[in-house]
Amino acid sequence: MNVRRNIRRAIIVLLITAVFTVALLYGLADRIPSAYREAQQRVIRLAELNEQAERENREGPRRHFLKVYGDFSKYGGAGKPFEFQITADEINLCLVSMDQIASLNSPKPVYATAKLTKAGFRGPLVSMDDGVLTLMVKSTRHDKIISVDLKFVFDGQGDMRMEIFAIRIGVLPVPVAMLENQIQRLRGKLQNLLGRTNNNGDGSFAASTKNVARLLRAVVDMLDAQSVRPEVTWKDNNVRHPLLITDMVINDGTLTLHFDPILD
Repeated sequence: MNVRRNIRRAIIVLLITAVFTVALLYGLADRIPSAYREAQQRVIRLAELNEQAERENREGPRRHFLKVYGDFSKYGGAGKPFEFQITADEINLCLVSMDQIASLNSPKPVYATAKLTKAGFRGPLVSMDDGVLTLMVKSTRHDKIISVDLKFVFDGQGDMRMEIFAIRIGVLPVPVAMLENQIQRLRGKLQNLLGRTNNNGDGSFAASTKNVARLLRAVVDMLDAQSVRPEVTWKDNNVRHPLLITDMVINDGTLTLHFDPILD
């Protein structure tokens, strides 16, 4: 009888422990990370301050997309090495304005947020510090915040590699290996898209998607832990200025990119 009683007690203790553990894990996964909440609050406040400054015809506290674009254009076509800084606040202001930005040169409105929602996500934001860029987004399917910590490593040949070294659901750490299948599925979808793009011939559509295809190919390679050549082309007055990103410094909410012109 004592043996049976002890077994029952052990089972009850195990069940209570399991229930408590599951509840704890769910609570951690359900929490909104402080970095996401802070970024959300800051971007709302900064957008309000920028709108107020625009009405009063003065400079706002953070650059919006057109100001970032204009500031970069001062250096992009100069043919000299330069560094360019953008803050997490400015990136987040661009992210919450993605519909307006996507529609700038389009005859019809482009609803990028709707496409993102259709893919199962909304509210993308970033935080940056100590060499790490953290991408945060809300899963509409699970109603949870997913955070991915990224590092960008440059080798001595000028190539760049992206490292995914931490993933969290809420504030619950998730082993990167657990999401390997999802990453490979995403890689496969991008590969299929690249195949369709390459079969479009030499028409105007193919020409207009060339840069997008190049970017997608770089993303595919980085998802496969491959190094990519971080080259960008800045077009100014119909003149193309190829640039190479030679370094990337992330610290205290600021991303600093170092550019060198690529000479023929």
